Amino acid sequence: MRDPLEFYEYPEEWVSERCIAEGRSSVKRKIESGLFILTAEGWLRRGITTGTTATAAILGAVLWKERVEVQTPAGIPVFVNVRLKRASAEALKFAGDHAFDATDRLKIIAKIERGERGHDIVFGEGIGTFKNGRKAVSEAVLRQISENLRRIEAELSENTILVEVPSGREVAKRTGNEQKGIFGGVSLLGTTGFVEPWCEKLLRTKIEIARRYDKIALTTGRSGWRFCMQNLRGFQPFVFGVHIEEALLALQDCEEIVIVGAPSLLLKWAMPEKWRKMRTLTRGRKREVAIENISKVVLKKARSINENVSEAIILSFFA
Repeated sequence: MRDPLEFYEYPEEWVSERCIAEGRSSVKRKIESGLFILTAEGWLRRGITTGTTATAAILGAVLWKERVEVQTPAGIPVFVNVRLKRASAEALKFAGDHAFDATDRLKIIAKIERGERGHDIVFGEGIGTFKNGRKAVSEAVLRQISENLRRIEAELSENTILVEVPSGREVAKRTGNEQKGIFGGVSLLGTTGFVEPWCEKLLRTKIEIARRYDKIALTTGRSGWRFCMQNLRGFQPFVFGVHIEEALLALQDCEEIVIVGAPSLLLKWAMPEKWRKMRTLTRGRKREVAIENISKVVLKKARSINENVSEAIILSFFA
């Protein structure tokens, strides 16, 4: 059996133990749902992203249903409960077993408003805004919403959908959005549609499985993981997020390690005092130099922890 979001093999003894306790079909369903990760001690629950939550609210408002099927960017459908209230639909963000998700239980509301602009989606109160006026809604989330609406196109009418987060301004104070240049609310994000349940148990699980491979790639996120799957033959990728150092310390016996990821996250880890200055260099030759320098800095720090690190790959530069 394979985790559909992280293509590594679960140890057979873990699978066998769960199958004996719950039945093979139950174990298979949980893994394939994308909402569960198998560990030596049992299950960890994934959550859903703000993007999936917003999509659920929109589908609830359009279909006027209290339970909707949301297609995620990972290609795995999830069912989300929606509360219908007058002319709006409310969905709650669920963080699963994530130990410190500031947006857990965040309420996202979608309202159908009559207008002349057709099927426009308007992102309103409680959703953050960049200094240039652009709303903090990622391209992945915009695609997720668009693809889900396209899937139910026959049900749509000529209206505008307003999406709001009532507590967004307050919750954003705990997310660090202002340090990223986002003001007035939370971000709608999600490259897979799921939230990894970051906690001590997940970290131990990933490390234990990673130890079974000779060559591994440690990535900061899903983009790095996809890059590794497509370009690094012979390396098994693992998403470790901000826990790169813990992974390096624990994986001393691996034959070769490559670090792949977002420059802002890797620089913040390797040289936080330079992070704020270099993250603004986004164009031309300055960008190229910044990427090259970040790679050198990351590689130097990584090798000081684990001498088996052979390369640090910076995917692209963004603030």
